[in-house]
Amino acid sequence: MDIWHETLEAIIKHKETFRKSYKCINKSVPISPQTVKKHLEVLTSSINKIRILLLTYERNFTEENKIQAREIYDDQIGKFKFILQKYNIFQNISNDYSVKITLDLDNFENNFDNNNSDEMAQTVAQFLSNASKILPEFDGKAESLQSFIDAIELLELIKDTHETVAVNLVKTKLKGASRNLITNETTLQQIIARLKASVKGESVEVLTAKILNIKQHGKAANVYTKEIEDLTKSLENAYISDGISAELSTKYSTQTAVKAMARNCSSDRVKLIMEAGSFSNMNEAVSKFVSSCTEATGTQNTILFTNKRGYNYNRGHSHRGHSRGRGNQNNFNPYYNPQNRQNSYNRRGRGNNRGYNHANNNNASSSNNRNIRLTSSEPPQENENLPLRN
Repeated sequence: MDIWHETLEAIIKHKETFRKSYKCINKSVPISPQTVKKHLEVLTSSINKIRILLLTYERNFTEENKIQAREIYDDQIGKFKFILQKYNIFQNISNDYSVKITLDLDNFENNFDNNNSDEMAQTVAQFLSNASKILPEFDGKAESLQSFIDAIELLELIKDTHETVAVNLVKTKLKGASRNLITNETTLQQIIARLKASVKGESVEVLTAKILNIKQHGKAANVYTKEIEDLTKSLENAYISDGISAELSTKYSTQTAVKAMARNCSSDRVKLIMEAGSFSNMNEAVSKFVSSCTEATGTQNTILFTNKRGYNYNRGHSHRGHSRGRGNQNNFNPYYNPQNRQNSYNRRGRGNNRGYNHANNNNASSSNNRNIRLTSSEPPQENENLPLRN
């Protein structure tokens, strides 16, 4: 793994810490000043840790990595400024990650003004009505997990004082074996952690290996790319489950798919085209692959043969091909006529006697008459006397 991906993994961990605290204080319900202060300190610490990572390893990044790093940091800073504004903290925060971020929170609790303190808490009925609209059922499949977790996180934002009700509501949405996963969890965050730990799809490594091992062989271009696409979607979800952003997940999974198509395509010409191309998503890659196969074959459904049968057809027109063709008379015997098997039999007997004498080379002279009679058009009579051996 290169330095960028190692740095990115560390950044993702700090982003997750930032996200949890951000959610806790970005609510429309009353929050104590002590709680807000605690989470503001966590936000500040997380951003500074990301800042130090980027500052330390920036010299080893490619230009593309530097752009991605800047996007990540700007996103975190934007959320941080939003929270500060929400709690009336007016402080200049730089977007340059060479500048350390500090907050003066000494008098924060004394000056704290919770704008939401006068809002009426929602009733249980109101909460259930709102929650039921955003929480889908979960079937326990890995590909459905992220959507379900996203819904639980939305539930976290509107739960107000109804944590227990929210937990019980989530349980009613778990179907099949997934229901048995949640037992003693009492908070939504505990449920999320449990589901992430228990519901696992195939790993990035396994899915990558599967994609790279899909051969085109005799498959039409559209059939082959459909197989690649299906696994690529699973690979993209696996990257996201590992904490990689959706944008990078799409990029990495597409790169793997393009590599597989270039490596395992049945046409050398199409291989070169795919290797030389640059694709930002699967739609572009699949479109290029199918169009290239169409140019090579005349139609996207035409099969590009490299199998043994195609090789035999090419070889069958040589003299050597005919001598090996007895096992497949339809392809190689110039005398073969599927409408007249008897005529074919006669021609083989007269035109290729040697083919029936290999087992008796040592006695060819004494058995010649017998062989001629056996390969003639008229079978021997029952009482006919055969020549005696001298």
